[in-house]
Amino acid sequence: GAFGEHLSIVKDLRENIVSAIKSSYRGTGSEIYKKVAPATVLIRTSDGRGSGFLIDNKNHVVTNYHVIQSGKTVSSNIMLAFCPTDPKIKIVNAHFYDASVVKYDKKRDLALLKINSPINNTTIAVLEADESNLLVGMDAHAIGHPLGRYCTYTKGYVSQIEESFVWGPYEPGGNRHRATVVQTDTAINPGNSGGPLINDRAKIIGMNTFIDPEAQGINFAVASS
Repeated sequence: GAFGEHLSIVKDLRENIVSAIKSSYRGTGSEIYKKVAPATVLIRTSDGRGSGFLIDNKNHVVTNYHVIQSGKTVSSNIMLAFCPTDPKIKIVNAHFYDASVVKYDKKRDLALLKINSPINNTTIAVLEADESNLLVGMDAHAIGHPLGRYCTYTKGYVSQIEESFVWGPYEPGGNRHRATVVQTDTAINPGNSGGPLINDRAKIIGMNTFIDPEAQGINFAVASS
């Protein structure tokens, strides 16, 4: 009887250890950057620059609406380039693809683009659709192009998750926005907009969108959900 009881305890312990190992996989910053940076793009329009990321093998890229906005409509001149895998190549010298707007959502500040020509890129950013995997206190990584610092990596934490959060407008007379957002202290700046916020499993948990201009380290990403 004692043997059977001990065997049961050992089996339970083994199952718990295996489960913990599977659920606690944590990629290092360099590993996460290596996996997601090649799917991250620099978006260039006649009005400015921002970030985005490739989400499927049909050449679809997502970004913020305000990145491709031009007045009360969208820019007709959108070019984008992928972060190079070779560190010796600068993204400004990489190949730029022409892209068009498929649809946009002003309310959530989202836009879907499509690259208009075949691409060589095979790295796709995987969205984390399961909201149960988004937890306060978890690591949060970002890749983007803040203030002309191209293909930049930063790291912080998920500070809070806010449902139906309202923000904006970015300028007088602009749009008010509402969406589920991830608050993070991961450093982002102008130019990060539209870029990925990433968990330790290299999945996208949000799209970096705006900062609190009256604070430091209070930043927000539209949740991947």
